[in-house]
Amino acid sequence: MMHTSQTESAKKDRVNLSMNSELVQKAKALNINLSKELEKHLDKLVAERQQQVWKEENQEAIKQYNSRVLTDGLFGDKLRQF
Repeated sequence: MMHTSQTESAKKDRVNLSMNSELVQKAKALNINLSKELEKHLDKLVAERQQQVWKEENQEAIKQYNSRVLTDGLFGDKLRQF
């Protein structure tokens, strides 16, 4: 996930969004910075989706690794003294 300092210094693009106008008015009345809040939540959502995609793409390798650990144990199991 991006850190605040990275997002604040990152190049900004203008975008057009359609949002519930009543919700936007309430946010403005509460001095909520829509751009900042959207960026913060979008950053979190992107990180979550990237993690999900990585897990899906590596699911077979993870399954094979877990199977190998079940049959062969962990690399250092034979070296442990406890």
